[in-house]
Formats: sequence, C-alpha cells, structure tokens
Amino acid sequence: MNKVRATAALMVVFFGLIANLYSDVIDDWLSNTIQTQNSSDEEILVGIQENENWLIIPVSFQGDNFDLDKAQSILESESPAAIIKTSNSKPL
Repeated sequence: MNKVRATAALMVVFFGLIANLYSDVIDDWLSNTIQTQNSSDEEILVGIQENENWLIIPVSFQGDNFDLDKAQSILESESPAAIIKTSNSKPL
C-alpha cells in the first residue's frame, strides 16, 4: 500500500512539474478550447427586468426569539430602504 501511495505522490509531483514547465502551452490550449466552445453556442441573455418577484419563505425554529411581526412588516413593505436599514443594523 505504501508503494502505491508513494508512486501516486511521485506522479502528482511529476505532472505538476510538467504543467509548470509547459504552462504556456496549456494556457494556449485552454484559451483556444474555451473560445471555440463559446463561439459555437448561441448565447441567450436575459435583460434587466423592472419588476422582479422573489420567493421568500419565512422559517421558524423552536427556541428562536424571532420577531415575526417585524419580519412580516418588512416583507409587506415595498420600500427597499426598510430592508437595507434592517440588514445594516442588528439581526432580526
């Protein structure tokens, strides 16, 4: 078992040295491969939406002294300032 581990460690070091010596060749090969894949695929971009809806699931745990009324008021308000103010202050 020790011979197998020593051989594996020696191979890892050997491949690391080879990769270090031929790093330019490896970088060029990876760059060409990535550019080829990106140019052949059609990219579908999603624009910025003015109205986004996010699913928020309130979760409670036993022994948690979470202020449910405060959380409910934050979730029901449409003001992002209320969320930012709460997140910058102490935790709920």
